[in-house]
Amino acid sequence: MNTESILREIIASCPDYSLVRRAGNILRRGQPVPGELWRLYKLALAAPDAEYGAEARAAMEQYCAEQTAAQDYNRSVTVRFRCTANERARIEQLAAREGKTPSEFIRDRCTVD
Repeated sequence: MNTESILREIIASCPDYSLVRRAGNILRRGQPVPGELWRLYKLALAAPDAEYGAEARAAMEQYCAEQTAAQDYNRSVTVRFRCTANERARIEQLAAREGKTPSEFIRDRCTVD
């Protein structure tokens, strides 16, 4: 089932007007953005009163599974926190003792195996 058919199924079968509007906007624009389509499908599958056909539901579930598998879980995120000058010096000292940067030291301490 192609994307256009799935979007038309959402428009026809979903009682949630906001999802119908989003599906219509994506359909009207043409080229959907994968992340936007993924969010719409997840919301459409979670809609309590929606009655999609088996083929459309399976296609949405498959697309969501593929997008979840392709998601980059190792993306870097910058974390900032406040500490005193003495606490910072202590972290740097402990990191140097282990031959690591402060970031590596903190990351290793936070990692749960």
